Amino acid sequence: MEKNGIELLTIDEAAELLKVKKSRLRKAIFRREVKFVKLGALIRFKRAHLLEWIEKGTMEPVTA
Repeated sequence: MEKNGIELLTIDEAAELLKVKKSRLRKAIFRREVKFVKLGALIRFKRAHLLEWIEKGTMEPVTA
């Protein structure tokens, strides 16, 4: 869904983009781990927020 240059993804689209189960994404919403847009009863995601969430979870290698 794109309107005014802002792309909003459904939970199905977001889960597919991230290659995770929808249940994992729902858990992240409930725990407020990932930013989301609430439009009434609808939940949508900005691609940038999903990529930001992934970056937060990226671990640096341990150097000896």
